[in-house]
Amino acid sequence: MNLFQLPKSPVNKFIDSVPGSGGEAAKISKKFTGASGLGCVMRKGKLNNQRKIWKPPNLGLHKINCDAIIDLADCLVGSGAVIRNEEGLVMAASSQRMMATFPPHIAEATAILHGIQLAIDSGLYPIMVESETAVVVDWINGGDTLYSEIGVIISDIKNLLQLTQCTAVAFIPRSANQVAHCLAKYDLSCNEDMVGGLPPLC
Repeated sequence: MNLFQLPKSPVNKFIDSVPGSGGEAAKISKKFTGASGLGCVMRKGKLNNQRKIWKPPNLGLHKINCDAIIDLADCLVGSGAVIRNEEGLVMAASSQRMMATFPPHIAEATAILHGIQLAIDSGLYPIMVESETAVVVDWINGGDTLYSEIGVIISDIKNLLQLTQCTAVAFIPRSANQVAHCLAKYDLSCNEDMVGGLPPLC
């Protein structure tokens, strides 16, 4: 796992350079497949491909953005999480690579779980969580018990959310989740472990 806990540091320059975070557009690699699929999202029967950008949380909150990427060729899953405050400053970020063949929804739920655990380990709460996978967000917000592998992960997520004074778990489009996406992609392309460094631009 690569951890970046660098508020008011060069890591925020990296964030500013990622598309969707207010900086200049960057080239997005086509080598890996985002676990959530296409960039435009179908919600309630309407196709929404309008580009949106990340917005900071309300005063006093920490916003967690999570994403997962699957490398089918090498049987790898990369997950990324970034936690930012109301000023948009990065308070903590992480990327993690796993040897696995998870289905997309399990990969995305695992990324959310890692993001919440990062907030707990860093003492950053109350929180809100954003993910670009609508079905996982709906499962977390729903009251039904899922009797499957994904149900175990969703249950763990709900238990951890009770420890973080979570105010919301919300869906966002890929264009507003680019930083987490880049962190997940970075760990798949990283050949060495790195702690406290700065991930390259996407």
